[in-house]
Amino acid sequence: MSTNTPADPAVNPNKALWEKADFTRIASAMRGSGEALAATLEITQGLDVLDLGCGDGTTVVPAAQLGANVLGVDIAANLVAAGNARAQGLGLTNLRFQEGDATDLKELADDSFDLVVSIFGAMFAPRPFDVAKEVVRVTRPGGRTIPPSALSSSKSARPTRRRRRRASSAR
Repeated sequence: MSTNTPADPAVNPNKALWEKADFTRIASAMRGSGEALAATLEITQGLDVLDLGCGDGTTVVPAAQLGANVLGVDIAANLVAAGNARAQGLGLTNLRFQEGDATDLKELADDSFDLVVSIFGAMFAPRPFDVAKEVVRVTRPGGRTIPPSALSSSKSARPTRRRRRRASSAR
């Protein structure tokens, strides 16, 4: 007879992992890369931007400083709290962070964002195809997405544009 007890199904292991350590210390060493990335994204005043797996804001803080309206979503409550503290400390009223799972963004409406970035959210998600479906769902037609693979294969991010399906081809 085994003495092992099954894991609590209510506890998301991905969430538990990201809340276990202080990833803000690691993120602080990456601030320059977030600024460099944001500079390549053609961010304009009022652009609606979403970052999935945003941590404490390595990419979204520079995007907000460039004038975008930014939402950072992360599964870890401690990183969301750290991000909101950074935004408040910098006086960025156009930036907010909220807790959420990149595989199920039920609290976000369809076609809500002009630009969706996921540097770590998709890469470390247990179900990356679910993340991809959600990214497409929340990106406006004509909007852009920046998947992690675009970053590793080029000097600058090469966004993918979302196209609306023609009515005749949608089945």
